[in-house]
Amino acid sequence: VGSIEEGESKNKEMEAAIKEQEAKITSLEAVKEENKQLKLDLDHLQKTSEYDQKMAQEALSAAEANLSSKVEEHNLLQTKLVNLLSKLQVRSKMTQALSELDNDIAELS
Repeated sequence: VGSIEEGESKNKEMEAAIKEQEAKITSLEAVKEENKQLKLDLDHLQKTSEYDQKMAQEALSAAEANLSSKVEEHNLLQTKLVNLLSKLQVRSKMTQALSELDNDIAELS
């Protein structure tokens, strides 16, 4: 009878050990699934980050091109302004010379 009880006791211990191992396996499977989901999330974040970086680089390139265009436009306007000022100075001198000529003619008359 003692050996039957010992056998039953051993069986119960084995069953408890099996249940404990099954619980560990279930827990490990849950952790494995969570890790899999975290990896998917990480991959998604990396792709999103790469896309955001690409979009930011494109926006920066567009801004640089726009700035370059504005600088060229500014330089052209500045050149036109210098030319207009030069013409204005010439006209001013011509007007002054004509005025002096008119005065000389008036003195001769």
